[in-house]
Amino acid sequence: MYRCTSMMMILLSCYAVTCAQEAGNVINLCPDIIDMIDGKSYGIHGELVGAVYKIARDVQAMQLGRRTQQGRVGTYTFEGQPHSIKSLALIEKEVNATLQTAKNNDRAAAEKRKVALNALLKTMKQDFNKIVGPFLGQARGAKEPMFLLISESCTKRNRPKSLLLNWARSSEDEMVTFDKSVTSFAHFEDFCRDLVDFLGDLVHSCPKARAQFEQLKEEYLRKQAANK
Repeated sequence: MYRCTSMMMILLSCYAVTCAQEAGNVINLCPDIIDMIDGKSYGIHGELVGAVYKIARDVQAMQLGRRTQQGRVGTYTFEGQPHSIKSLALIEKEVNATLQTAKNNDRAAAEKRKVALNALLKTMKQDFNKIVGPFLGQARGAKEPMFLLISESCTKRNRPKSLLLNWARSSEDEMVTFDKSVTSFAHFEDFCRDLVDFLGDLVHSCPKARAQFEQLKEEYLRKQAANK
């Protein structure tokens, strides 16, 4: 089972507030479905909220770069420079365009860059699997409600062709489906965006689970104060 330490809960709570302020566009999901899983041990509960906050933070760090005082900075290196999924998708687009038109030396250079991009994509997908694995393990018991909620989130956000939908409805292992579906950095960026949007919608729509998370955080603070 995924366990979110008490200190991590506090840090992730601050992160969640920042993300909500940045996004400002969370969606209320179907209350009838939410009632089936909100605050339930087999659904969305306090510790899982902590896991969701961490997943959203880590996925966004891959997608957009990690937060610094100077702005976001990519966490992966390509051609000696830090990059995020978003910036790599732009390079990928440039390389693909070159491959369609270039000849001789220019084409050979583009092919070499393409090979390097594909190798980095494989590595980053493996890292992504490690990030989302804890959530999948706990959410698998509520897979049908989760699929309905993902469908609702994507529909309300006008994302009817989202790869996240294929990922959620597949009968295969989720990571096998992800590996088959995400074959480019452009796909990867779209998937990360839709996943983070859905996770934000999910937590926003689960007040009981959020309350459990806050209670766990307060219990930790009381213990810390008593030990001083």
